[in-house]
Amino acid sequence: MHDVTLPESLDLLREELLEVSPRDRLELLAEIGAELPGVDPGDTESFERVIECQSPVFFDVTLTPERRVHLRISVPPGAPMTRGFASALVQGVDGQEPEALLRLPEDLPSALGLTDLVSPLRRSGMVALQARAKRQLLERLSAAGPS
Repeated sequence: MHDVTLPESLDLLREELLEVSPRDRLELLAEIGAELPGVDPGDTESFERVIECQSPVFFDVTLTPERRVHLRISVPPGAPMTRGFASALVQGVDGQEPEALLRLPEDLPSALGLTDLVSPLRRSGMVALQARAKRQLLERLSAAGPS
């Protein structure tokens, strides 16, 4: 788990999460969730729903004119662990080159030390969010053509 290469901000977060007790890890994840940028409800019409999530989670990946990732995720406040994961994902890849998202390990929640802290259903939703975001990014890159 420690030999995974992550974008700098996610790597720092992983180190911080793995240094604290499981209880503190959950509290830290909830704090990170509070930092998830808000999304205007009117903007979510084009968002994709992550049906694998227990809570209504929606996301959208676009490319900036500079071909950087712009990731927006909407998670209700009543899902603090999923909000925390979503916020970490946004902080880790938003504004970065596409490879930052595409090269993430397929099970980022495990790499962040969340496996034993969240239910299997919640973890599978987190993994699905990440996988769907990668797929959507690949679709956007294909539509944009070569740089």
